Amino acid sequence: MSWDGFKEWVLEGSFWAALAASAFLLALVFMPILFPPKNPPYPIKDRPVSGGVLRMDVPGPIGDLYPFSGASGYSTYAMQMMYNSLCGRADRGGMEPELAEAWESGPDGLEWTFRLRRGVRFHHGREMTAEDVSMSLMTYFGELAPVYLDQILRVETPDPYTVEVVFSRPTGSFLDVAAEIPIVPVECLTPDHDWFNRPVGTGPFRMDSRKGDEEIFLAAFPDFFRGEPHLEGVRISRCDRWQDVWWRIFAEQTDFILEAEPKDRKYYEFSSYLMRTAVSDTVQYHVLLFNQSRPPLDDVRVRRALSLAVKRDGLSENVRIGIRPGTRSGERNPELEDPWLLHAEEYHVIRSLELLESAGWKDRDGDGYLDRAGIPLTLRLVAPADLTWEQDMIQRIMRDLLRIGVRMEWRIADQREMVEGILKTRDFDAVFSLVRLNPEQPQSLSNNFHSSGIWNFGGYSNPFVDRILEHLFREPDSRVRGELYAEFVRRITEDQAWMVLGRKQVVSTLSNYFGGFEHIRMSFPKRPRYHEVYLKEGAKPGSFQLLAHERAGHRGFWADKWTPLEILIRTP
Repeated sequence: MSWDGFKEWVLEGSFWAALAASAFLLALVFMPILFPPKNPPYPIKDRPVSGGVLRMDVPGPIGDLYPFSGASGYSTYAMQMMYNSLCGRADRGGMEPELAEAWESGPDGLEWTFRLRRGVRFHHGREMTAEDVSMSLMTYFGELAPVYLDQILRVETPDPYTVEVVFSRPTGSFLDVAAEIPIVPVECLTPDHDWFNRPVGTGPFRMDSRKGDEEIFLAAFPDFFRGEPHLEGVRISRCDRWQDVWWRIFAEQTDFILEAEPKDRKYYEFSSYLMRTAVSDTVQYHVLLFNQSRPPLDDVRVRRALSLAVKRDGLSENVRIGIRPGTRSGERNPELEDPWLLHAEEYHVIRSLELLESAGWKDRDGDGYLDRAGIPLTLRLVAPADLTWEQDMIQRIMRDLLRIGVRMEWRIADQREMVEGILKTRDFDAVFSLVRLNPEQPQSLSNNFHSSGIWNFGGYSNPFVDRILEHLFREPDSRVRGELYAEFVRRITEDQAWMVLGRKQVVSTLSNYFGGFEHIRMSFPKRPRYHEVYLKEGAKPGSFQLLAHERAGHRGFWADKWTPLEILIRTP
């Protein structure tokens, strides 16, 4: 159409008629969403019914289901439904019974006796005994907390329902550790057992099927010791692209979203069928762990200079450093200080350049890059593949380092390749990692920062820090443990063992078709009581009760008919 023809079309009114028709059609499609009735006429009552499948989305590969690997990716959420420990953390502090119905210890914390719950069955049908507990404890100590092996004198099973653990030194925090140890059958703790496809635990749901790292289906375990779950099963699917997540919400193809990006919370709250969106802090921090065993990062001046050169404020909308959220909706409460909160290094480019120059790194040839003896200063960074939406942070770190003339090369590797081929051979300068920092869980701190820690791949060593970590294991007073933790943080910060980037936040949201969300807590202390989650009476997930024709039917136009929105979504 020529320009003159277009003007004639507009002046004749055909253009305005087409525009009005398009606006009318769009209004028909989106009015049920944009203007839902205050009291929608869907027949859903908040009462539990038996059955229903909860569809969960995670943002990365699901991974292995071996509970003692220490690097399980997003299979953690499946493990919370499949495994139980001797005890668990109660909402208001302290411990509550799980597989152990009672326990006792001597005043010196050297001897611990656990009385096991009778009649607990594993997913393959056999009853749990003290031998299973004993072997699970020793496997955990050997693979994830070797510091305990030097302190254990013996683990005894005087009868099938009693376990006695005797230490050579007091272990005041042992119950905190026991709450983290899954109990599995002794016959499955063999090198040839297939934990990827045939995991066995005591939890409310058991493995039914899986499609590699993309999807697993957990079926309800009718013999669960707390009673049969309300749900028929749980399907966990990988969905790591924002567009796919948003479409799955829009099309009611998911019911529970875990670890979504906090910056996208506003999009989840737009959806009318989501019950509520929770923004939670975790006890994990995004950090760069430096390899101090070789140049150039064996020099503390270089490590501190790199940390000073990264501007945390603009690093990511998904992490924070400062005041913790005061409500589940994510509103800030300036009165609530977090006693475990880490504070990152200040942003100071001039000081960074001064430190690098004092260490011999300068731009000698005027090309904008720092070098020493003709060798450019390059940071080789490796990051795990399961950290998907955090990768924007790496790109911004590279941007900030380029401003001071430091090159950065980074690569992504799956967990096995990263550990076996890169970290154990120390073929890296820094690793982008999530570090769990909590004085109530000293085994994680020890694994990363003790000179003999199994995850201390960067060669960090400080005898004073070693003594602090060893003291944490045997200190019974939580106040003193907090003081030891504060001193630990101060020491490793002085040594510049890491670059603190920010505290991880996660967004979780559950559809309004399900109840019992109050029994699921992702922040510390975890309370993953999935057996209490239920489908509401009258709810039909995926039927658009909350999104389409029943809400539009309240206006009469689309009563008992599919809306154009449904037709769009249902059309292949």
